[in-house]
Amino acid sequence: MVDSFEEKRQFKRVYYSMEDAAMSVLSPAEKHASILFPAQLVNLSEGGVGFSMERPSVSVPAQGQH
Repeated sequence: MVDSFEEKRQFKRVYYSMEDAAMSVLSPAEKHASILFPAQLVNLSEGGVGFSMERPSVSVPAQGQH
């Protein structure tokens, strides 16, 4: 039996501190290219990436409300 969450992962994950994290800019879809979200890459593995983003100070329209 595996007790640690980390040991249950399929792929090894690399973690970055907030100071060392790579900066990126994300856009939800090509048709909304003018909506950009700055994000920091905080972890990475063969199975995916983890980002950290600040909550926008303006309201972002929900799907179907633009």
